[in-house]
Amino acid sequence: MEVIIVGAGIGGLAAALALARVGIEACVYESVEKLRPLGVGINLLPHATKVLRECGLLDALTETAVATSELIYLNKLGQQIWREPRGLSAGYAWPQLSIHRGDLQMILLRAARKRLGEARVRTGHHLAAVEQLPDGKVRARFVARGTNEQIAVADADLLIAADGIHSTVRAQFYPHEGPPKWNGVLFWRATSRTAPFLTGSEMISLGYPGHRFIAYPISRREAERGRSLINWIAEIGRDPARPFRREDWNRRGNLEEFLPRFDGWMFDWLDVPAIMRAADAIYEYPCVDRDPLDRWTFGRITLLGDAAHPMYPMGSNGASQAILDAKALAQALVLQGDIDRALAAYEAARRPATAEIVLANRRQGPSEIQTIVEQRAPNGFDNIESVLSAAERAAIAEGYQRMAGFDRLSVNTDSAVQVLTESGGKFLRPATVETILRQKGADVATIEPDASIRRAADWLRIKNIGALVVTSGKAVLGLISEREIVHAFSRYGESATSMPVKETMRYGVITVSPDESVSRVMQLMTRHRIRHMPVLRDGKIAGIISIGDVVKHRLEDLESETNVLRDAYMATH
Repeated sequence: MEVIIVGAGIGGLAAALALARVGIEACVYESVEKLRPLGVGINLLPHATKVLRECGLLDALTETAVATSELIYLNKLGQQIWREPRGLSAGYAWPQLSIHRGDLQMILLRAARKRLGEARVRTGHHLAAVEQLPDGKVRARFVARGTNEQIAVADADLLIAADGIHSTVRAQFYPHEGPPKWNGVLFWRATSRTAPFLTGSEMISLGYPGHRFIAYPISRREAERGRSLINWIAEIGRDPARPFRREDWNRRGNLEEFLPRFDGWMFDWLDVPAIMRAADAIYEYPCVDRDPLDRWTFGRITLLGDAAHPMYPMGSNGASQAILDAKALAQALVLQGDIDRALAAYEAARRPATAEIVLANRRQGPSEIQTIVEQRAPNGFDNIESVLSAAERAAIAEGYQRMAGFDRLSVNTDSAVQVLTESGGKFLRPATVETILRQKGADVATIEPDASIRRAADWLRIKNIGALVVTSGKAVLGLISEREIVHAFSRYGESATSMPVKETMRYGVITVSPDESVSRVMQLMTRHRIRHMPVLRDGKIAGIISIGDVVKHRLEDLESETNVLRDAYMATH
């Protein structure tokens, strides 16, 4: 399968890595000539961090980012409205990470170039048009920016449009949609190097939508020096009927346009005007989105990320949802075994979910808490309970988490099972696939699809393993085990000896990473009736595990968990 990805932003690069993880190679085309680390800070929610961890990027991310420990909402007077732990501090299996957008994109870019190859990430290629061909292929035409001279024509089995809020592909299928919709709010974004506030890992939101200051640290390196690189956003509401300038990560903003609105926002733990004056550079950005679409897919062309569902930057969802799109699409392509069915499954899984978030963000998302408090107590309060009860605040915050798919139960159910130990606060995690590989040793073998079944049978006997991974170059095509070989001989007799492996192999395998939990692998094997799974590390085959391996280790896990729970119960009763 040949895949074209249009756009080397966060969504496009995440899609390329997610596809590479399941053995599907893509070619990424980017409009700009040179990718640079632009923008300011963003947040990755735990379910998105999990996806990037599966792609082998967690170490690189945590070396750069700050693990957000808490989210705190305050009114414009600095009075606390609501606070909630985040990421690991909230008991998630994966961290919530605050990181510079440019750093994240460069981490993704380096990984994509390493795993796909330099030639498969092509910059300076601006998409001019795309068409569905009669033979089922997709054709993309690329031009050079500035000259509009055609420089490439590429055909593929699938095209993924991850070309952002101003998507060429979206505009081709929705020519009358018009510009993004502005809600009248302007953001001024920047980073400032200052002393840490609070413990140095919190995200704070002061004020209310339309007059708000949001800040959080984004650099682990600065934190280790006792300093803080703070990403901040100043938000001011304007008349939405006024025209706005097209959003651009590089549009410089003017401090004097908004600083006077934050005079007096100085507290014993935070000096907002001082942080603003310390900015390296300030960027202006209108708060825009687009209406949810009834359809993302046209033939074998589909939308992803901001091209599919641009949303207001509330609830830390923009980049995270694009990353979830990438995983959903890669999974659908593997599980469905057919591009058309896969695209239908991808859209069914992601389009309604993201449409709900777009509409929820228009209603201010979790920031609704601050709006209600401002309306009910514009001059402050003595007791927040008399303004908005804890139950009401929890309902808004937790309801948004469930709707957006990052409530702790949903995220952790898809992760390793965790049980408390008697020491309190620590967690015991079940065995991972890496555990199985270490105990089994390197028992993986590969075979080409044109090799004979006799060769496959010999390899299985010599290596004393249950299955062979069928590969072509870097791509994992499928598996062949004793079961498929016996089936071939029972059907074709001795003539099966010389038949190529590709005639009887099992296509469309599911691969796992070494970090995946054994319990999760067991769920996948049971659900899809799989006997063997290849293990990929950084896009390369690291081993193969069987249902027997998984059952054995899962039983050991259950025994350990039972013992731990018993000890924890005895220690607390």
